[in-house]
Amino acid sequence: MSLSVLLVVGYHLHLWQCLKKKPEKTTRGIQREGRRAWVERALQVEGGSMQVVQSLRNNLMIIILRASISITLSSSVAALTNNAYKSKVGFLGSTDQSIISWLFAVKYAAAFVVSVSSFLCSSFGVGFLVDTCMLLTTPTPTTHIHRLLDTGFAFAFVGDRLMWFSLVILLWSLGPIPVALSSFALVWGFSLEDFVTKSTTYTYSYSY
Repeated sequence: MSLSVLLVVGYHLHLWQCLKKKPEKTTRGIQREGRRAWVERALQVEGGSMQVVQSLRNNLMIIILRASISITLSSSVAALTNNAYKSKVGFLGSTDQSIISWLFAVKYAAAFVVSVSSFLCSSFGVGFLVDTCMLLTTPTPTTHIHRLLDTGFAFAFVGDRLMWFSLVILLWSLGPIPVALSSFALVWGFSLEDFVTKSTTYTYSYSY
C-alpha cells in the first residue's frame, strides 16, 4: 500500500513541477491559459459575461456530481465497515478480534477520509466558481476573477483525483496486488490525460 501511495503522490508532485515550469506541456496549463484568455475576451464584449456564466454552469454540474459520488462513497464505506467488522469478528475468537479491529480501522478509515476529503475539495471548488459567476456581472478586476477561477478549478481537480484514489484504497481489502495494479493503471490513465504528447501551438479565437 505504501508503494501505491508513493507512486500516486510522486506522480502528482511531478505534474505540479511541470505545471510550474513548463505549463505548455500539460493539459491543465493549456486549459488554464485558455480559460484566462477566454474570460478576458468575453468581458470585453457585450453579453459575453453571460455566456461565460452559462459555460461555467456546465462545469459546476460535473463538479457537483463528483461531490455527490464522493459523499455517497464515504457513506457506503462506513456501512460496509460496520457490516464487515461484525461478520468477521463473529467467527473469530477474542484473541483475533484486536487484530481484525486494527486492520479494518486502517483500511476503511483511509478510504473514508480520502472520499470525504474529495467531497470537501469539490465543495470548495463549487463555492469559488459560484463566486466567479456572480462577480462576472459586476465591475470586478479581471485579475481577481482569474484568481477565483483558477482556485475553483484547482480544488475541483484535487477533488477528482482524490475520488479516484479512494476507489484504489477500497481495493486494499482484497489484498496488496489489486492495489498495486490499480495504482499503476490509475497513474497511466492520469499521464494520458495530464500531458500533451507533442508540442502544439494553441491559438484562441472567439466569436460572439
